[in-house]
Amino acid sequence: MRLYFLLAVLLTLSSWAHAGSSAERLHSIRIESFTACSYLILFLNPHQGGAEPLYAERYKAAFRKLQTLVSSEHETVMGEALAGMRYKTAELEGKFDLDPMMFPTWLNPILTAQAKLDSEAAKQYAVAHPADAKTLLVQQLDLDLSRLLLVYQARTFGSLNVSAMDGVENPMQHLDNRINQEFEGLSKLLPDQSVERGKLRRIYGYIRPSLLDNQRGSIPNGVAYYMEQIRSELRAL
Repeated sequence: MRLYFLLAVLLTLSSWAHAGSSAERLHSIRIESFTACSYLILFLNPHQGGAEPLYAERYKAAFRKLQTLVSSEHETVMGEALAGMRYKTAELEGKFDLDPMMFPTWLNPILTAQAKLDSEAAKQYAVAHPADAKTLLVQQLDLDLSRLLLVYQARTFGSLNVSAMDGVENPMQHLDNRINQEFEGLSKLLPDQSVERGKLRRIYGYIRPSLLDNQRGSIPNGVAYYMEQIRSELRAL
């Protein structure tokens, strides 16, 4: 009887560990897909004073990570979506000398494929999501910050359609509301880390007016820098 009990416990722990690792992989797939699109758009931004090689390396690194993460022969939907993103990006890379006003024609199919990839990863994540509340909330906040960065970078080209936010009337305000609620949630879950949480909220508060007010002008480089800082320190909590 005791042996059966021990086996049941071991199987339960094993299933929890597998679910946690699977959820982490799916979360990483979603994050890297948003990162690839955000930094591709930032690299193409005609208002930043010339193409910055750092941003090119950033989106290419995200694609390399995605290729590693979406490597299973069973991941048909995500595999096809990623292949579409990479194919359309390769096409666009051969046209970087075009008039920037033409870039949306090539970027929109990439964003559509990214939305398909994200949607499938989200479905699987809903089944395998982490068991502990802290990890779940941190990943939700991480994802919303990544969404917000992509929506903000897409402002550069007014005709870009961030398909992952289809159906949301005011994506920036919607995401900002969610992010603030998630920061509040962290306050309750991590009461002993008020210094660390306070720093993250101050950084977000610093860039928030630029995110929400179109009249303040565009600072795509600065927003990307501070978003990366927030997300990096968030994952260290």
